[in-house]
Amino acid sequence: MHALLKYIVFCCVISAIFPASNGLLAQVYISPGAALTIKNGTSLYIGTDLTIKSSSTASGYLVDQTMSDGVVVTGNILIERYLTSGGWHNVSAPLSNANSSLFTGTDLIFYFDETLVLNDWNFGWVWYSGNLSVMRGYDVFLPTTPVTTQYSTSGPLQLNSGSYSIGVTLTTIADGETPNHKGWNLLGNPYPSPVDWLVESAWNKTSINDAKYIWDPVGNIYTIFLGGGSPIGLNGGTQYIPSNQGFWVQAVQNGNVQLDNSARVGLTPSTPDYYKSTDIEYPIIRLIAKGNGFKDETIVRFIDRATDEFDRNLDALKLFSPNLQVPQLASQLNNSYLAVNTLHEIQENLIVPLYFNAGQDGTYSIELTEQSSFISSMICHLFDSKIEEYYPLKIDSTYSFDSKSTDNKNRFSLLFSSDDKPENIKKEDYKVFTKGDVITINHISETNKNVYFSIYNMVGQRITYGKLNLQPTYSFRSNLPAACYIVEILDGNLVSRHKITIN
Repeated sequence: MHALLKYIVFCCVISAIFPASNGLLAQVYISPGAALTIKNGTSLYIGTDLTIKSSSTASGYLVDQTMSDGVVVTGNILIERYLTSGGWHNVSAPLSNANSSLFTGTDLIFYFDETLVLNDWNFGWVWYSGNLSVMRGYDVFLPTTPVTTQYSTSGPLQLNSGSYSIGVTLTTIADGETPNHKGWNLLGNPYPSPVDWLVESAWNKTSINDAKYIWDPVGNIYTIFLGGGSPIGLNGGTQYIPSNQGFWVQAVQNGNVQLDNSARVGLTPSTPDYYKSTDIEYPIIRLIAKGNGFKDETIVRFIDRATDEFDRNLDALKLFSPNLQVPQLASQLNNSYLAVNTLHEIQENLIVPLYFNAGQDGTYSIELTEQSSFISSMICHLFDSKIEEYYPLKIDSTYSFDSKSTDNKNRFSLLFSSDDKPENIKKEDYKVFTKGDVITINHISETNKNVYFSIYNMVGQRITYGKLNLQPTYSFRSNLPAACYIVEILDGNLVSRHKITIN
């Protein structure tokens, strides 16, 4: 019976049920690591029960790619998903009648309502008990033991298939949350199979930035994948969303996200690094911070259609881990933090401010793990303002440093330069003085290079930064409170620092 059943499962149509020796009906199983795909234009009829298995290493998938009810199951349906213990899991129901009671051993089940955020995004969490909405993501905590959850139905016609849509919101109020905390919506893959984020015809993403975030409870970090025509992933993020998986998106307006069966796929590549392509046709660097057995990535890249502001579908905001042991690394853009920072072009002496945060004192490292050949003429320097030193980053090179939880989170920045010694001092070329909160910088000698400045407070925090014009005198209102500050000027390969006082 088992051999015959195995043969029938991989045919296009199952039209019979088989009596077992004990009088019970046989079942159709899809084993962990196996996938049954029904292409559009074909059909599948299962005249018995359907069970899709899951284990600690893999899950089975039913991949219905038909557009018009091509799969019929007449019996009961059971879909398993294995969940590890001791962490939060973002989940989603593959059956229309699923209830929160299926998560045995816990009542810590929440959904996220973005409209409740206002001035604190923690207000968005809502404890929940009841039927699970299709395409909504839920956050579930399993405290002690792993669980194989069982989504089950006592009858047919409740297996999610076809087109689904869910609303997303962006709530903006005066004195509300920061840009990194606005517009987040927890959605869910409604199918018992993975879906592909890059099948654009299957998705409607007009109301969101083209990036999806999936919480990794083992790495205590968000995996990220950004589409937008120049797709890239970090922290292990790929273009695929696993079956029954919750995922985060950031809305750019109130609207909807929609997908259909054509996004569904079967077995996906097992390595999280497959998306790193040697054929990337733009300058890119990938940095990774490590410490306490955890790690976090950030990407800076250069694409000519980008600007120096936030670009929808080219940039991705950072979602930080709540675990204080995880070192966090991101680019800074005004009041925002970016996981993927896409700039217009790489220039001599370009400065990219970084954000580093470690909630525990210890020794950490920052490494350059990827650099395209387009940056071969430039040296990427890591500047540590705590010790005022530049470190030239090369592939697989490591900068190790001690960090305290009270350290300045803006202590690092990147400098792109063709010179291997950007720390040369030539202070006499510039004079900096103040009147009230107006800062004036005088060029003593002419220059045709790009000149940048940064202003730091006396504990080393970067307050602001910008680009000087090439006129002999540059003045601007700083809007800074009365105090002493350091103005750092980068002219070509030369750096000078000037102490000023705002009265």
